[in-house]
Amino acid sequence: MGRGKKWRRDEDVNLATAYATVASSGVKDGPFFWDEVRSRVQSVRSVRALRNRWILMSHEVKVFVQYLDRIEAQGDSGEVAAIERAMSNFRETKGRDFEFINCWDIVRKCHETRRREGGEVEETEEEMEVGDEAGALNAQNVAADTAEVAEYEVQIPVGTAVAVAVAAKKEERTKAGTKTKRAASPRTTLPATDDLMFVQQQLVNEMRRKNDLQEDELALKLFSEGRESNESQQFFKLLKRKKLLLLEKEVEELEVAQQHLRQRRC
Repeated sequence: MGRGKKWRRDEDVNLATAYATVASSGVKDGPFFWDEVRSRVQSVRSVRALRNRWILMSHEVKVFVQYLDRIEAQGDSGEVAAIERAMSNFRETKGRDFEFINCWDIVRKCHETRRREGGEVEETEEEMEVGDEAGALNAQNVAADTAEVAEYEVQIPVGTAVAVAVAAKKEERTKAGTKTKRAASPRTTLPATDDLMFVQQQLVNEMRRKNDLQEDELALKLFSEGRESNESQQFFKLLKRKKLLLLEKEVEELEVAQQHLRQRRC
C-alpha cells in the first residue's frame, strides 16, 4: 500500500522531544515550525511524514488522556493504578496497546514547565472547539497510519513506562511545592492540551489553504474562457493582488519566526 518503513519507538520519542522543544521556543505556525522539528529529529523521513505521525500520536494521546481524566475524576485510584486502568480501557476499546506513554510524558512535562515559567494560560472557547473541527479533517491521515500502529512492537515494558512517568510527575510536584490534588476539570487534567490544539490548528489552517487553492483553480477555469471580458480582467487583477498579499504575509511570518529562534539560541 506504499507505506514507509515501520516507526521505531525511539523515533517517536525523538519526535515528541523535538516537537516539545520547538513549541517551547515560541514558534507558532507555518512551514518553518516543522522544518525546525525535522532538523532536531535529524530524520530521513519527510516533513509530511513527521507531521502525519504527530497527528496520529496526538490523536492516540488525546484518547488515552480522556480515559485517565475520567478515572482520576472518580478519586478512588492512585496514580499508577489510574494510568494502568486508562491503558487497559484504551486496549479494550481500540484493540491495541497504548504505545505513546513516553511521548505523553515528554509533552506533559514540557507543558507543566511552561505553565510554571509563564503562569496559567486560559484557553478560549474558540481554541477548545478546534479539536472537533480538526478531528473530522484529519480522519483520513490518522487512518493511514493506524494499521502501522497495530503492527508496532512494544520495546519497553508497560509497567516500567508507567513507573517512569509517575516518578517524574511526583518529582516535578515536589520541586514546584504543589500539595493539592489535580482537579477533575479538563483544563487541569489534560496536560498536553495546548500542544494538541496547536498541531490541530495547523492542520485546520493547511486544509483552509488547500480549499482556497481549489476555489482559485475553479475560478481560473471559469474566467479563462473569456479573458478579454471586463469581468475576466478584473478577476485576474484581483487574483494577482491576493497572491502577492498572501506571499508577503508568509514571508513576514517566516522572518519573525527565524528572528525569534535566533534570539532563543543566543
